Amino acid sequence: MSAPVITFTDDHENVITSLDFGTVDAGTISGETELHVYNNRLGTANVADAINCSITSKTYNGLDSGDTIQYGQEILDNQIIEVKNTSLENPDTVFSKIGGTQVFSIGANVRGTIPSSPAGSNFAILKLRANVPSYSTAVSAVFLLKIQYQFY
Repeated sequence: MSAPVITFTDDHENVITSLDFGTVDAGTISGETELHVYNNRLGTANVADAINCSITSKTYNGLDSGDTIQYGQEILDNQIIEVKNTSLENPDTVFSKIGGTQVFSIGANVRGTIPSSPAGSNFAILKLRANVPSYSTAVSAVFLLKIQYQFY
């Protein structure tokens, strides 16, 4: 079976390749951003399930720590990005911090089979936000979100 085909969309099903949390002042929390993580979105043939899915943030250069503040070092060190899964049978009610080696288990396998309806089981819905500590540096920073999974 083919490897999973992961796609990200917003809450209006628009494919997204980047997220913008906007300007978030030190000591404040951004608004929530909804991210749909699909496996085999609009596929015509089944692919492998993405199992043991997790998400974390990395520096723009893909590092778990270090790098420069502009490339996300402070975002990882302070675990500024927070996430929760709202698509579970018992949705998460609190946000969990992510960054570097601190990962968040999405808590569901993202199936590769073509769903029989648009509300199939081939996606997870995550809410993300930036919770910026009061001691953070005022800077525009870029970073990566990394989805990890296994498949057989």
